[in-house]
Amino acid sequence: MFSSAQIYSFQQQAARKAARAHRAPHVIFSEDTAFNDWRGAPFLGTYVPPSWSPVTLDRTSETPTITGLRGKAWTGNTDGEALTFFVDTTGVGTKGELAITVGEQQEVAKLLVALSKERKRTIGIALLEVGQFQAVIGVFERSWRKRKSQ
Repeated sequence: MFSSAQIYSFQQQAARKAARAHRAPHVIFSEDTAFNDWRGAPFLGTYVPPSWSPVTLDRTSETPTITGLRGKAWTGNTDGEALTFFVDTTGVGTKGELAITVGEQQEVAKLLVALSKERKRTIGIALLEVGQFQAVIGVFERSWRKRKSQ
């Protein structure tokens, strides 16, 4: 088992590597490929790429999709808090554990596709922390910047 100091060190190393490589969150495109898309998430650590921002859920705009995401979320249940998921990386987790299992990952991915359609924004996921058997996945949305007129 890794100590919290080791996990923090991994997170910082990943952030530096991600920034140098200009990595961005992995976009989940459709419900059909949701599971495979979930596995393609890059390890960003604490790095937040330009034109991306962490997804936060606002209680004033509650929808069935947001309610479903809140039920599975590790954090993000309070306004302004970034939405993250604690995920089992071994593939042998059982339902009822704290970490989201493989089957539940598909459910969450489908909810993220629905959230993308509701918000009319591109939604992506990335690894924020990695341990021996679990990981923390962050959810990001693409925020398009307007170009300055010349």
